[in-house]
Amino acid sequence: MVRKRKTIIYCGSILILCLLIHQVMSNTGVLSNMELINIANGSVVRLADDTCRSMWWEPKTQITTLYKVTYWLHQAKSYKGKVPLSQYNGAFHKENIGPSILYISTWDKHKISIQPSFFLDSDGNVRFVTDVLQLNNDGHISYIQSSQLYNWLKNDKWKTQFERMQ
Repeated sequence: MVRKRKTIIYCGSILILCLLIHQVMSNTGVLSNMELINIANGSVVRLADDTCRSMWWEPKTQITTLYKVTYWLHQAKSYKGKVPLSQYNGAFHKENIGPSILYISTWDKHKISIQPSFFLDSDGNVRFVTDVLQLNNDGHISYIQSSQLYNWLKNDKWKTQFERMQ
């Protein structure tokens, strides 16, 4: 009975994801319809957290995470503003100082990373650009606006849905 229930929930999630992908006709151009479909169909998601040692995490349920991220990417808008350059000229530490980074590897070998956009002020403090994310799509960097995805990554709301990799 429990196995049937999990299968029904899984199939329902896939159905909802497929319906969402078919509604992507009004995509804002941040990612093409085909790229969103590739993310939804068989991608692998991992995350490097914002701790000094930058620990690796993976979702407890890939399909649920992919559904959520694809939905937010579909709603994202291109960011037309300026992202300030880092102003800090002091010595850097080897530890991670940035926010959590979401990594997506698609079935057709594309690499996408998404992280809240940040810079270092003249004192070396991390400053964020509110609701703006840096999207690296196979080396092509662009900036997008998505308050939901930004808050999910920056405020560690993803942690309840992920577990540390061993």
